[in-house]
Amino acid sequence: MEIDSVVLLPRNRCGVTVGEYEVVMTRKQALSQKEFAIKFLNKADRIWPHISGFRRRMEKMLSEATDVSIVRAINAFFAEHATNTPADIFKGKALRSEHIVRFRFSDVKAYLEAQGVILRQSELATALEGLGARRMGNTMIAGRQVRPWAIAVSKC
Repeated sequence: MEIDSVVLLPRNRCGVTVGEYEVVMTRKQALSQKEFAIKFLNKADRIWPHISGFRRRMEKMLSEATDVSIVRAINAFFAEHATNTPADIFKGKALRSEHIVRFRFSDVKAYLEAQGVILRQSELATALEGLGARRMGNTMIAGRQVRPWAIAVSKC
């Protein structure tokens, strides 16, 4: 078994990919082969083999790892999933009008998880509010009730 990739996450965490499994842990845990083996066992239900020079290899991978910026990832969602068709908001898109972008919280969360950014709902809500997004409450879009979030076009 080999480590395929390492991604730096917020709050001093990292995501380590081994085959089809992604293990999220602190960077300190990633440097300890024993703690890494426990995390990997809990995630993959497989025993991690002992590798000589593990700490040195992991330090090198962490130093070369890409840093995932939450703000950059959220803005990428708005850029990649923008639409002008109201019904598309139910298909995971961000509804863009002249001054405002409406989107569903769950769609942003799913997009970030697909990008390897794992956040609790409260952390994502704080990040969105930091960008200037606000909850709108019940709103009729394309004849259906939805509780979207909204952000000014100038802020995304």
